[in-house]
Amino acid sequence: MKVSKLTELVATELTQYDECPWTLSEIIELLDPPREPNSEVKSEFLLVEYVAHVPQILLHEFSFLQEIEDRILSVSGITNAFTSVIIPIVQGEVRRFSVSYSDARGVRIVFDKAAQLADPEPFGRQHPNLKLEWK
Repeated sequence: MKVSKLTELVATELTQYDECPWTLSEIIELLDPPREPNSEVKSEFLLVEYVAHVPQILLHEFSFLQEIEDRILSVSGITNAFTSVIIPIVQGEVRRFSVSYSDARGVRIVFDKAAQLADPEPFGRQHPNLKLEWK
């Protein structure tokens, strides 16, 4: 996939979250590691993390879908208060997902990233037994 196509996917996704004040060329400039617009991203398993407060767009390339899942569920993944948006891209298509965790009684709760981002004190919250479900 060309970086220019990847950038278009990222811009479309960030717009859905009201998190895209950037032009396509600015998104390319925010990519970490840096990429040229006409360069190719070889992996079919990509994970894009938008960190709004920096701002930075991290691009992770993986060999397997399980690696994407592991990253999403890691402490630096979707429940990390510094991570604004996570976008998995598998074989050129954005994949939708939800994440849930267990409360103190063992009841599954769907993680709400928007609520976390709106929380004035999001740090230190626990999300035990995280599970990812592809939609």
